Formats: sequence, C-alpha cells, structure tokens
Amino acid sequence: MPTASDVSRLLKLNLEMADFSSFVPFIRNGFSRQCFDEFLSGTTIASAITRLSAFDNLAEDAKELSPEASDCLLRIARVYAEALELFGEKEDVAQWMVTKSLTLGDQTPLELLDTTVGFELVYHELKRLQYGIAG
Repeated sequence: MPTASDVSRLLKLNLEMADFSSFVPFIRNGFSRQCFDEFLSGTTIASAITRLSAFDNLAEDAKELSPEASDCLLRIARVYAEALELFGEKEDVAQWMVTKSLTLGDQTPLELLDTTVGFELVYHELKRLQYGIAG
C-alpha cells in the first residue's frame, strides 16, 4: 500500500509525510499550480484529469489550486499510486482509470474521484481487485 510519502513524491512535494493527515494544511492552502502541472506531466491521462469539474475554474495563470481542487488532486494521486502498485505500468493505470466499470455504476474510476464518496467507491474497487474479489 502506498504511503503518504509515496503520494507526496508522486505530487512532486518531496516531503516525508507521517500519514495522510499531514496533507491537510497543503489542501487548505491549495497545492501549487506547479505541483498540479508536474503531476499531470507524469501521467498519460492529463487531459481526462483536467476535464473534471473540480478543475473547471482553474485559470491558466493561477498560482495555486483551490482547497476543493487540491483535495480532488490528492484523491486522484492516492488512487493513481494504489493502481500503479497493482497494475505496475502507467499505461495500464491510465487504461483502468478511463474505462467504465459496471461495479462503479457504469462510470470510470476517474469520473468518480471529484467526490469523497466516489473516491471511497473507487478505492474499495481497487482493494477488491488486489484481493481478486469479483465486484
């Protein structure tokens, strides 16, 4: 299971985090735009991520994300890190994140990550896949 520090490195924060509660101040203050852009550049699904409603009002010249967009980015990074551990390849993660799933109500995992409830559904789906449990 990816640690908070693993996710920190994925977000290019490069901070050693004790646990996920360490992200709270970063979320409240808003992740930097650079953090967002660097995370996107490390994925193959950047265009799909930027279409999420959480990033609708993100101006090109914004210096930081809103707390809501930062929270969404953390959810995406956590799922991405977990899926990367499961699938092993970025391309396989990208394919899984943008493929509709019947167990997720015929939505893609990425489509659900703009809400906390959606994150929980996707995270549980990943856990089922890890343990070989059918959805």
